Amino acid sequence: MPTTFVVGTHGVLRLHPWVLRRQERGTFEFDTYSLMLTRSSALGLVELPPEENELARWHQEEAGEDWTQDGATRQVAWMQAGAANLNKQRIPVWTALTCLQDSMAKIGSLEIAGTHAVLPLHADAPAASQLPNAVDWFSLEDSVPRHHFTISLYTATCSEEAFDSAALTETFRSLTSSLLSTETIADRPEGTPEPGSLEGCWLLGNDLTELHLRCQSTEWSADMAAFTTDAIAQAAHATGLRRYVLISVFKRNT
Repeated sequence: MPTTFVVGTHGVLRLHPWVLRRQERGTFEFDTYSLMLTRSSALGLVELPPEENELARWHQEEAGEDWTQDGATRQVAWMQAGAANLNKQRIPVWTALTCLQDSMAKIGSLEIAGTHAVLPLHADAPAASQLPNAVDWFSLEDSVPRHHFTISLYTATCSEEAFDSAALTETFRSLTSSLLSTETIADRPEGTPEPGSLEGCWLLGNDLTELHLRCQSTEWSADMAAFTTDAIAQAAHATGLRRYVLISVFKRNT
């Protein structure tokens, strides 16, 4: 089965002055595809045929962007790739989202509104054993939880494979309880994008089952969104979900 995955970042991108100057002169030739390829190659994350890289995390396939400079929240950048070397390492959602943030930081400042990822949970990959250490990382700052965000998980409705949302939620809580407070909400959070508007949703199909959570944490950042995506994907896999899922994590304005 395919191991294609998609990651995307959303928000308001303000391009650096040097980028705007080069755009005006017609000498700015970069896009998300070339930025991601350059960054991931520098970090040894991507495999570039004909060379083999046993530590590669993905094979880059496609990418796109919306860098419109109007101050509106946009689907700023996305990448589609094939996960690599899954016999040795897990689906690289956190790494890919971090690389995407690095690429945008090179050309501008991003006020992040959220992220999304479409992940192949049917892929045979190791579990995310680093999650306890990740919780420790986010717990270094001694502050009161005051940031709010939401999680939406979508997957194809499948009569042969039950979707146990209660078990998934409890597993997610067990992975993140020392870091996040979480509650289930009934409907897609107001102000968050519809699943069909997110790049890669086509991998799921049309008839979707959904789960929505509201979280409170000590920080809101691209790193927190990536960690949360990884944790909810791990919880979904641990409770038996073995098909594509779409996970979006968005800041909640209170």
